[in-house]
Amino acid sequence: MELIHRLSPVDCVAHRLVRGGSSVTAPTVLTDRVRAALDEVVSPAPLHLPKSLSLLDFLRERMPGTTHVVCPDTAFCRDLPEAARTYALPELAAAAAGTIAG
Repeated sequence: MELIHRLSPVDCVAHRLVRGGSSVTAPTVLTDRVRAALDEVVSPAPLHLPKSLSLLDFLRERMPGTTHVVCPDTAFCRDLPEAARTYALPELAAAAAGTIAG
């Protein structure tokens, strides 16, 4: 908290997330609606996403006038052909994760 107050004014904070689900597939400005959508995709990444979202909430609360952007790792895969996106995933797991239409 002390560090936040010592920083120069911050225009934007980027939050790297392991997964954004089908709602957040590219870097996206964080709104209440986007934040609620992220709660829906926690189950496929239970070791990573809850901690990232806790930090996101912490910083958003302490820096309310700052733009926050979420950048999901899954954005890297969004434009790949389906065969490349799903190669290492069993079909049911890929469908459950929203990677392919089930």
